[in-house]
Amino acid sequence: MLRYLVILCLFASLVLALGCGKNAAVAPEAKTAQPIEASNKFTIAGSGSNIPVTKKLAEAYYAKTGVVIDIPGGIGNDGAIDALKTGDIDLAILSRPLTAAELSAGLKAIPYARVGIVLAAHAGVPDTNFSTTDIVDILKGAKTTWVDGTTIYVFVRQTTEPANQIFSALLPGYKEALSEANRNHRWELIYLDSDMAYTIGKTKGSLGITNTTYVATMRPNIKPLGLNGIVPTLENIRTGYYKPVKDLSFVYKGSPSSQATKFLEFVFTDEGRETLTNWGAVPLER
Repeated sequence: MLRYLVILCLFASLVLALGCGKNAAVAPEAKTAQPIEASNKFTIAGSGSNIPVTKKLAEAYYAKTGVVIDIPGGIGNDGAIDALKTGDIDLAILSRPLTAAELSAGLKAIPYARVGIVLAAHAGVPDTNFSTTDIVDILKGAKTTWVDGTTIYVFVRQTTEPANQIFSALLPGYKEALSEANRNHRWELIYLDSDMAYTIGKTKGSLGITNTTYVATMRPNIKPLGLNGIVPTLENIRTGYYKPVKDLSFVYKGSPSSQATKFLEFVFTDEGRETLTNWGAVPLER
C-alpha cells in the first residue's frame, strides 16, 4: 500500500512540474488605470482674475483635442512668475504687465483678453449704478443702504490688488477711502478673486469688486453695477468707453512647449475668441 502511495505522489509531482512549464496557462494580470501621458497634459497657473475664462478655454480645447490642461487655484501674479522660473508650470497667467526685471529675465507675455473691473452686487439688490462719490462714501461708512433702505454689506480686497490700483487711478478719493477702511478694519477683507465672487453670490445685500469674467460665470447670483452711468458691457470695454479694465496675459520663459504652443494657437482662433466673448472677456489680437 505504501508503495502505491509513493508512486501516486511521484505522479502528482510530475503533473505539477509539467504544469509550470512554458505551455502552462498563466492567469491574466489585473488591468490598472493608465496615467495620462505627459504629451497629453500640461499646467497653467497664476492670477485668480484669469482663471474663470482660462478654464473655459481649456474645456473647449479638451473637447477639440483631448489634451488635458491642469489649472489649479489662483496662486497670484508673483506666484505664477516664481513657478514659471522653476519650471513647475508650462504657462503663467497674469492680470498685470510684466515688470522690467521680469522682461530682463527672459519672460514674454501674450495678452489674450481684456476684462472690465466692476463693482458687483448680489443679484437681489435694487441698485444698478454708483457714482464715484457713492463708492467713496460707502468705503468711508457714510453711505450704508441700498435705495430700498436695506443694508449694504461691503467686502473689500487688499489695497495692493491690481483692480484696486486701477480704480485708484481713475476714481478721485478711492485710494484714500479704501486705505482708511482697511486700516480700521471697517469691512471684511477678501484675499482671493474666487472667494470674492462666491461671497457676493451667497450674501444678500453684498457689494464687492470683481471682473466681468467672474460675473459671467457666477450669473445669475451676482450682477455688475454701472459706474458713473456707464455699464460694463463688452462693447463698452472694447471701445474704451468703460475705463476700468485690465488685460489678461499668458507668460512663458524661453520658448513655450509644443503643447503650450498649440494651445496658444487655439486661443486666437475663431473658436477661442468666441469662448472668451461668451464668458465675459474681450478677445485681443495677437
